[in-house]
Amino acid sequence: AVKLEPEYAEAYVALAHAEYLRGDQGWVEDVDASLQRAEDYSRRALNLPDAGAHARAHALLARVLAHRWKLDEALAEADRAVSLNPSDATALYSRGAMLVWMGRAEEGTAVLEASHRFDPSLDNAMLPMGYYLQRRYRDAVAAADARIARNPEVNFVRAVRVAALAASRLARAGESA
Repeated sequence: AVKLEPEYAEAYVALAHAEYLRGDQGWVEDVDASLQRAEDYSRRALNLPDAGAHARAHALLARVLAHRWKLDEALAEADRAVSLNPSDATALYSRGAMLVWMGRAEEGTAVLEASHRFDPSLDNAMLPMGYYLQRRYRDAVAAADARIARNPEVNFVRAVRVAALAASRLARAGESA
């Protein structure tokens, strides 16, 4: 698509997303190179006049920066994404995920829930973690189960599910003691 229409920003966003997933999911040997390509594609989209793609480009850039543990910069990019399109599920997801990673689980979970309302099919791996961090273990298990049913390959969500089940049992054991 970029060969046919080099000014089509959405194509660069799609390339950025593909490269991000390749790096994030470990589908490549050189994760850093894949994340760098994702960042480059995102920035290329932002330099094009197609403003409709800018929210998603900022959202992807936020995820790349978060992967590098540049959480303040990542949150700033996610905030830009949401300010450009407050109803973009990808922008909201990025903002919510950044907030959860930064320890602002209650705020982040609320944003992740809004993201899910806009697009229930969105790959929402962070929602179970947000619930877990708030000690909402039943919600964490339910969200993890829903996520695993859609995409069973992500071990992170399985780990959050197991942790939530264990924490829930420990909490119940403590209540009965």
